[in-house]
Amino acid sequence: NASVLRACRRCRASQRRLVDRRIQITSLISSSVALEPNFLENRRVYSTSTLPSDTCIPKPHPRRQPYSNNSKSPSPSIKKSKSLNLINDKIQQWLQVPAGKWTAREVASGQYLMEECLKHGSNKGVHMATRVLKRWIQERHERERILWNSQLLEHLHRVLHAWKLHGRQEDRPGRIGVLLLYDLEEACLQHKNVPPSQFPGNKAYSMTFQLLAAFVEGDTFVIARQLLNRWLQTGIEPDLLLWQSCLNAFAKCSPYKSEAVDIAEEILQEMNVPPDQVCFGTVLNAWSKSGRPGAAQRAQDILEGMLSDDSPVEPNNVCINTCIDAWAKSGESDGAQRAENLLRRMEEQCRQPGKGHLQPDSIAYSTAVHAWAKSSHPKAAQHAENLFTRMQHMSQEGKGRLEADKFTLGSVLDAWARSTEPGAAKRAESFLNRMEESHRQGKLKIEITAQSYTSVLHAWANSHDKDAADNAERILKLMEDASKSGRKEIAPTLVTYTTAIQALSSCSDKNAPSRALAILRRMEQVGIAPETFTFNAAISVCAKHGEVSLASDLFEEMCHRSDRGEPNVAPTTHTYASMINACARGREPELAMKLLGEMETIFEEGNEYVRPNVIAYTSAITAWKRSDDSDAGNKAQAILWRMMDKYHGGNEDARPNAVSVSAVMQVWMDGGEAEAPEKVESLLVWMKEQYASGDDSVRPMTAHYNLLLETWAKSWRYDSVRRIESILKTMAQDFSEHVHPNNYSYNMLLLAILNSSERNKPSRSLKVLQSMIESYQEGNSGVKPSRYTFHLLLQIIIDSVTRGEREEAALALRDAFREFAETDKLFCPTPSTYALLMNACKALGDSIDPNLLELIRRYCTASNKVRWKAELDFQREHGKYFWNRKNKR
Repeated sequence: NASVLRACRRCRASQRRLVDRRIQITSLISSSVALEPNFLENRRVYSTSTLPSDTCIPKPHPRRQPYSNNSKSPSPSIKKSKSLNLINDKIQQWLQVPAGKWTAREVASGQYLMEECLKHGSNKGVHMATRVLKRWIQERHERERILWNSQLLEHLHRVLHAWKLHGRQEDRPGRIGVLLLYDLEEACLQHKNVPPSQFPGNKAYSMTFQLLAAFVEGDTFVIARQLLNRWLQTGIEPDLLLWQSCLNAFAKCSPYKSEAVDIAEEILQEMNVPPDQVCFGTVLNAWSKSGRPGAAQRAQDILEGMLSDDSPVEPNNVCINTCIDAWAKSGESDGAQRAENLLRRMEEQCRQPGKGHLQPDSIAYSTAVHAWAKSSHPKAAQHAENLFTRMQHMSQEGKGRLEADKFTLGSVLDAWARSTEPGAAKRAESFLNRMEESHRQGKLKIEITAQSYTSVLHAWANSHDKDAADNAERILKLMEDASKSGRKEIAPTLVTYTTAIQALSSCSDKNAPSRALAILRRMEQVGIAPETFTFNAAISVCAKHGEVSLASDLFEEMCHRSDRGEPNVAPTTHTYASMINACARGREPELAMKLLGEMETIFEEGNEYVRPNVIAYTSAITAWKRSDDSDAGNKAQAILWRMMDKYHGGNEDARPNAVSVSAVMQVWMDGGEAEAPEKVESLLVWMKEQYASGDDSVRPMTAHYNLLLETWAKSWRYDSVRRIESILKTMAQDFSEHVHPNNYSYNMLLLAILNSSERNKPSRSLKVLQSMIESYQEGNSGVKPSRYTFHLLLQIIIDSVTRGEREEAALALRDAFREFAETDKLFCPTPSTYALLMNACKALGDSIDPNLLELIRRYCTASNKVRWKAELDFQREHGKYFWNRKNKR
């Protein structure tokens, strides 16, 4: 040993012979005589500080460095990689020692290797340290006395901590940590004389639970439950940190396993030490992220228990914010209101003596604003803006640390962007302008960025205003001008330009496709390369305006760029679906079928990004609906069977749904072929069979029955009335939430009566109207007679007069007008309604009752602008006849 120390001193004194001496020292150590284990207790010869390493070697003097043409030194990452490779070679040599043959030399070498691996602080170093620790635990299975002094438990703690810092999800660090803990426990249990301090205790179990919480996987919940059971079986007296770590592990599993939150709450109740705010906050967080029905209410109940007078633990801001977040994520209709109510309650609580710590902070207000931003309440955006304004006022008055950040501002703008309230886009832009003014005056510390302007663009894109596209382009031009003048923080981004293009989708301007293309070229000029979703937005604008040629040009440009090696512009499923939709609107079904076949070919070649889905197939079916092909029905139905083949072949996205079947039915109905009713009825029967076999995607609904009724009504078949009455009886028998007759169903019966050549049509149609009114009065709101119902009835009366059924038509008009006047409040008449009434009076002539004629005149000349116009038309068309009858009387 003295020779080794002298050799080390000579190495430090002579830098020129350093490498040779290190080799000699290594060989000297490997050939030295084995020492007794207890030797390390008395002497520190083999401590880590005295072993040869890179850190104990002095740096060479600059003048003694050899000449090199490259003056740059290797990067630290290269040096670390080379050092790890050298250590890895040493580990390989160290692992070659057979099990049970260890001496103190191997123990000292293992400590040195462990130190070197963990010192590098990298993922590879942690892997190497784990290999060393596993070999060490394996040796403990074989021998006992040599390892009591090896501080193996401490090394386990260090490896677990290193995995938490440098581990990766794909390495599954939680599983590795649990296995290391189990192996060490089993090694200690094999020997009787192992002191209790060498067994894994609270710290080891706590760090293992923390490792499981840091890297949650699909089986983390099962592993955590097994670890909990093992820990309870060991009889270890847990401390508060171990309980906290265990609760945190189950809380992190709650989004994936709903029963994890139940175990966490059970642990909270069974703790043998008083729980603190961290324990309660962890359980609240578990309920908040669980996604279970009633989770927010349960979190509220736990918080109420903490707020009670007999509770040993008072909530802090973290607990309150977590409960507010639970209401924000609840998805309930009143979730945002409950979150704001809790916030208001905390404001009242903090004014009481000794409750100042309950003052809501900026996180609480931001969470409540975010809750309103995600709410479907019609006034959600206004509530979010009011909270933000209140937050600003309290900050200016110095009431707590309530500085709003850019995320809170973004939540308010997103709330206005998603709002369906009229004028939401204008409100969003007005709010942003006020924030800009406050920022210029120094009242608002938030810097307005391009993301805020993009949210306003989203608001205009989602609005249905006529000038939405113009306002979107105006804001885009404002951002471009401000960026040129020096405000780089609001320079338009890729999302900004794409949103501006999407705003043109709802534009009725016929030049919208060319305007979208101009925006696309402008972004290229400023150096922003458009990506796939940008081209998709432009193609969608072309599709909605039927510009097939321009959409095809954009599609070809995407294909050429993708072939040149630009992966960000490769066509996707959405691209092909938009192109097929453009072909459908442009009445080019052959091109749509060609694109659909190309999609299928590319997908079969292995490109998952061009998977044909139900939207693409349905758009192809719609293309045949708008064509003039005489065989459109058969071709559309062939696409439906093609979808079934692809679905059974493994393409889940090609599964037909109710919309696809409806599109085929509409093609048959619009085709006007003689066998169309039978074809539509066969599709409805197929839907019933599929639904009975368990396919919920093609559930027959009222809309499908109504399509069948409309097909029969427009078929001009002699048996259409009888067939429609039979179908209505079937719907009444199969009455359910999804299948029930409505006013459209009965309107189709009236249309069939109008198109038929049967006699007594006025009386039959009047019976249909009376049955609808009776059903409506009984509580079936779906069969409320509509304006179209009375229009059809008046047309039947006029048609019956031309067929010579004057008396029956006059009686039907009297009864229909009485029902019409009584149920006028159920719908708003239009000029067409009054025109049909006047046409019926004109057609009946002298057959109409004078008193009825007077009632119709008074009704049509009521104090209403629309009705005053009807009076003028009435007097112009029937005035001479009406007043002559009056003079005679």
